[in-house]
Amino acid sequence: MNAQIPSETAGLFLSSDTQNEITRFLYHEAFLLDRRLYKEWLALLTDDIVYRMPQRSTRERKDGSNMTDDTAFYEEDMKSLRLRIERLGTKSAWVEDPPTRNRHFISNLFIQAGSEDTEVHVRSNFLLLRSRSDSTVNYEMFGERFDTLRKVNQEWKVCARTIYPDQAVLGVLNLTFV
Repeated sequence: MNAQIPSETAGLFLSSDTQNEITRFLYHEAFLLDRRLYKEWLALLTDDIVYRMPQRSTRERKDGSNMTDDTAFYEEDMKSLRLRIERLGTKSAWVEDPPTRNRHFISNLFIQAGSEDTEVHVRSNFLLLRSRSDSTVNYEMFGERFDTLRKVNQEWKVCARTIYPDQAVLGVLNLTFV
């Protein structure tokens, strides 16, 4: 399941309580990622998660979309996400030792009811700032995310996320989680 791109007019009538819940959920998720609390972050995802970041290409308008759905920077499921997180604790994750410092910013949330009563679709903008070691070179990545969140046992969880970076070429050699 890929995160659905919500239409501009469908499902606009969510309660302010639900919108606040979703906003707090996404801010909490950013907090966990910034603190590298990846195992706690995994608990915010459903077992059937589809977590992907298609590759952007630079094309003229006449040539169609500049997103390439058949090529992705990553396309993950729960099993591969768990493996990535486990690997971060090993010596082979040398690029994360010392760990990078990340700061996730989420804004411009557009939250809509999903096709099921237990799902919502969220379109948001993101900004990821990273610094590493004592380097004066910092990295930033920004773009748009499309999430589908599902209520499971009275808690929101991400069941699909599609990340569309604005950059066609990412200037970082390793990418953890956006």
